[in-house]
Amino acid sequence: MPANANVREAVEMSNPYNTVPEAGSVLGPSIRFTGELTSAEDLVVLGEINGTINQSTRVTVGPTGVVNASIRAGHIAVQGRVDGDLLASKSVVVHASAEVRGNITAPAISIEPGAVFTGSIDMEAARGAAKPGSSRPQP
Repeated sequence: MPANANVREAVEMSNPYNTVPEAGSVLGPSIRFTGELTSAEDLVVLGEINGTINQSTRVTVGPTGVVNASIRAGHIAVQGRVDGDLLASKSVVVHASAEVRGNITAPAISIEPGAVFTGSIDMEAARGAAKPGSSRPQP
């Protein structure tokens, strides 16, 4: 084994942010945002957002995240608190640590035991609601 092989192994480290793609954005716990947030990259919310989130890929509300907004994205995962409607073209996951007050519209929905959820679930409308050009009303 060459002498520099051990050095190379020591330098290579796993990505501590491996749950967030490199192109993603993280709104840290001290960030407070009010308004409409639109993005084409993955988003992790650890702070507070008031308004609307329009996302084409994935939105994750982390354990410290507080969102008083409607969220529209391909995939939505909630570990913190959301007061607003969730509309996903692919899936919504409400983790055990989450508190969601609002309606969920998605073709695939998972709510873990222990999560707090108040609202309605619509899996049928989600098939056409998030598609461009759909004639179905969107929440």
